[in-house]
Amino acid sequence: MKKILLVEDVPMVRCALAEILSHAGYEIIETGNVAEALAVPGADLDAVVSDYELPDGEGDQVIREMKRRAPSLKAILTSSLEYDASGNALCVIAAEAGADMFLLKPFSGPIIIAQLRGLGV
Repeated sequence: MKKILLVEDVPMVRCALAEILSHAGYEIIETGNVAEALAVPGADLDAVVSDYELPDGEGDQVIREMKRRAPSLKAILTSSLEYDASGNALCVIAAEAGADMFLLKPFSGPIIIAQLRGLGV
């Protein structure tokens, strides 16, 4: 079973995504902030799906560090915003952090599942 680290600070969104992904056959490790996410060892993960805006930082920090630990890890950055507070495009921030994809919220369950499968996860 493929293992995904899910980093989302909104409990209702995290719960819904975790349920969708687990029903698709993934094992999910749920975290709600950068610190919790970085406490998870990355060696046995297949992918990380992280929201951008988190209470203690940004999701690109999570992706950058997890990809440093496990370079073959697949990563998706998500956000309801297209730009950060400085006007930088989040799709560019995601790519610079090593994310394989940026998904703009809201997105449906079939979309994120298809994207993960397209990445080989």
